[in-house]
Amino acid sequence: MRLGDLPPATVQDALTRRTVPELRALAALIGHPGLQRKPELVDLLDHFLQEPANLRSELERMDELEQAAVAEAARDLDGRLQLARFRAKYGRVPGRGSTSRLGLLFLGPHGEIPTDLCRRLLALTPEPPSSSLPSSPDLPEPGPDSDPLEVRMTERAAAADLAAMLRLCEAGRLRCSDKTKRPTAATVKLVAESLDGGEFHHSAHGPIASFVWPLLLQAGGLAELAGTRLRLTARGRAALAARAHETLRHLWRRWVRHALLDEFNRVDQIKGQASRGALTAAGPRRQIVADALASCPVGRWVQVDALFRFMQAEDLDPQVARDPWKLYLCDPQYGSLGYDGYHDWTLLQGRYVLCLLFEYAAPLGLVDIAYTDPVGARDDYHDNWGADGLDLLSRYDGLRYVRLTALGAYALGVSGDYRPVTDPATAAATAPLRVLPNLEVVAVESLPVADTMVLETYAERTGDAVWTLRRDRYLAAITSGRPADEIVRFLAARSHADLPATVAAFLQDAATNARKLHDLGLARVVECQDPALAALIANDRRLGKLSWQCGERHLIVPATADAKFRKGLHDLGYALPSPDQ
Repeated sequence: MRLGDLPPATVQDALTRRTVPELRALAALIGHPGLQRKPELVDLLDHFLQEPANLRSELERMDELEQAAVAEAARDLDGRLQLARFRAKYGRVPGRGSTSRLGLLFLGPHGEIPTDLCRRLLALTPEPPSSSLPSSPDLPEPGPDSDPLEVRMTERAAAADLAAMLRLCEAGRLRCSDKTKRPTAATVKLVAESLDGGEFHHSAHGPIASFVWPLLLQAGGLAELAGTRLRLTARGRAALAARAHETLRHLWRRWVRHALLDEFNRVDQIKGQASRGALTAAGPRRQIVADALASCPVGRWVQVDALFRFMQAEDLDPQVARDPWKLYLCDPQYGSLGYDGYHDWTLLQGRYVLCLLFEYAAPLGLVDIAYTDPVGARDDYHDNWGADGLDLLSRYDGLRYVRLTALGAYALGVSGDYRPVTDPATAAATAPLRVLPNLEVVAVESLPVADTMVLETYAERTGDAVWTLRRDRYLAAITSGRPADEIVRFLAARSHADLPATVAAFLQDAATNARKLHDLGLARVVECQDPALAALIANDRRLGKLSWQCGERHLIVPATADAKFRKGLHDLGYALPSPDQ
């Protein structure tokens, strides 16, 4: 900051920087229009503003908006009225010309209140009210000319989608670029088909949830790339059996700290983002949006534009552009966002907030959303050069309302615990599976992709909606590392009834048999020339501990003991040639 930008320390310092005509106008406001000389004017105004009674009288003559401006500026570190914050909080700003009564107080060269005057005004003005964030329990009825809202309740869907993504990854069906980590077009299509309720936009505006899920798995350490194929990590395999809300909270918090990309890149109509120094660091921006989201009331709808105003009023400003001159629409020269008035808060910070809420918070179940088609949803970019040919600035422009869920409150640390959304009265009626005594599992309604993949791991499909449990498939699943009780928990949760005795016994017997054999690792079979040599080696004090006799002329040597066994043979006077000799 340059010296001339510093706020004046005293009233007298501020007055001496003013011209004589300005000082005369201020003196006229307090009833002394006749003074002409600058020293007299400075002395008069300085003494007037030293008296608390005079300050109190001036404040009483101001309207409520002017009084609020004084109270806000007196509590600012530099004595300045932050115009964008004030307008967002109060709806408008008061005039502060030299002919207004505010001119008596905002004396600095950049409209500041001098530091010593701020201290006096603190005792005479009330603490400004906190910014309010209006909300409603219900969405408003759409007007006759407004687009209908599409509403998504995300809390239950997020748990189902998490399970589906983990199963798809386990099956090796998700692929991403080994350089950018972003999902391939085929993977985006597969994920969209697997989402509970499908993709948010059923149109040509591009993927949202289907794009981000493979990235969330990677950022959360649940999956890693083996070439271009995603595979589950140990944490990912543990997540298959973990409580969904714990994993969803982990994914959100990991994304805030360790995301794989800058979300603003997804606002692809704004060009120049790859230029050196164009954008700020994304991590602090994410945390600011998370803090703003945590301020939303749980279970109540908040209009997105009201959230924008609240964030500005509370100085929750996720600054996007480090150098707005490097960002542009259509043309880097004529369409630059560096021109005054061409990079407003909603255009840059607002688009970033929309993206983070729509593409990341919503798929993870943190917010329910209400939205329209993005085409024509916002007009804040229409005056920019080159905007004539743009129907929308981002695929997120249609987001209208958000509602913080109980899961969101838990993930953001607003709530210390979480209870999954359930409806016990209707749980049995909506159970998707029926387990029959003959080992058949019948789907009475359409199943999520993740549930179908689990069933096909343990059962053979024998009809359009019928699977038959198979012992060989169960044993293969256990051999591959799946938990022995996974299918039991799966069937119990989705049938909401005790398993038939025959099914329970079948699964228990299979689990018991799976534990009766133990793999001790690879071993070498050594053939001796005669039974006497085999007996000599097997009864040797050292070699007998490294092998065991199998039949009259054969010895079994574990692979882990191979080197010691060969050395012991040398000490005994024998050698074991390699198999290829």
